[in-house]
Amino acid sequence: MITLELTAQEFNLLRNTIRARQIYKPCQHTLARGIWQPWMAPLLEKLCQAEAQHSQQRR
Repeated sequence: MITLELTAQEFNLLRNTIRARQIYKPCQHTLARGIWQPWMAPLLEKLCQAEAQHSQQRR
């Protein structure tokens, strides 16, 4: 496991990039297949969980 600290801007960039790529998930076109990778789904879930935990800690 790798742990690192991100600034809010870095976190938002990573999360939003993965979210944007998610729209290509159902695409079968050859060029679109490489944009969304199956490993990105668990990453996006981890990012959303981290965001929720961070929001709860700030309250």
